[in-house]
Amino acid sequence: MMSLRRAHNTIPTAFLVAAIFAACFGALDAAAQSPRYTVTDLGEFEPSGVNDVGQVAGRAIISGRLFAVVYDGTLRTINPPEGASAEAHAINNRGQVVGTVFICEIVNDNCVNGRSRAFIYRSGAFTVLGTLGGRDSFGFDIDAAGRAVGNSTTPGPAPDISGDAQAFFSAGRPLENISAKMGVGGSRAAAINSVGQITGLFRDGSRSGAFIYDTRDGTFSLFTLAGSPSDLNDLGPDRRRHGQPRRIGPRVLLRGRGRRGEGPRHALAISHLQQRFGHQQRRPDRWRLEPELEDARR
Repeated sequence: MMSLRRAHNTIPTAFLVAAIFAACFGALDAAAQSPRYTVTDLGEFEPSGVNDVGQVAGRAIISGRLFAVVYDGTLRTINPPEGASAEAHAINNRGQVVGTVFICEIVNDNCVNGRSRAFIYRSGAFTVLGTLGGRDSFGFDIDAAGRAVGNSTTPGPAPDISGDAQAFFSAGRPLENISAKMGVGGSRAAAINSVGQITGLFRDGSRSGAFIYDTRDGTFSLFTLAGSPSDLNDLGPDRRRHGQPRRIGPRVLLRGRGRRGEGPRHALAISHLQQRFGHQQRRPDRWRLEPELEDARR
């Protein structure tokens, strides 16, 4: 009987030891899988783009004036010389920046004849882009080859009145009107990927939504969807379906509302692995930046 009693008492003890080991290893595994990151204080400026080597582009107010800035260990201002103010919107892996500069003439201490121009910054040199015939242009993204996208106004009914805003693509000068090629009334290019595909917002009469325009062959797609496109990743890998190759297209990121009961979400960027990052308004009075890294491959 004693040997039976000992055996009976040994069984729960073994289970208890196994449970303790499982809990410990589970905690270690959870710790290993938890995100690890470092936080770097970049100073008082508003970032808008970052490249793969950690350079950040954005804007900062310094002594009451708006400057386009780049952070690469130190914060540098990169306003074009003729600009009264400027802001940077994106930076590629070569450190080339696209942004918008505001230009005017100073007459009796007043800024007159004001206009906005898209600009590109390359290795200390500036290229101020033109327009599609209107007064203003705005640069929003730049690819690895230094090609920029944005939007520009077109000629209006009078010299001092601009027409519709149209998306543009610039591999130099002059600007290429994407809206005219897609046959839509107005548009805004938000992002370009490494293979020359552009996404943005279009409107045409009662229709509005997102577009993808391919600079390689001039093909395009229009999507009547709610939201405003903010980023575009590269063309996905070949997949096979029923034995036939099927090309998975680029993923477009839209700014829009979150799940039911949540506030609006702003999706900011999408990687080539289809991971999305953004932030969400949890309360009506507060925007909270969160690690909203979401895997779109599911």
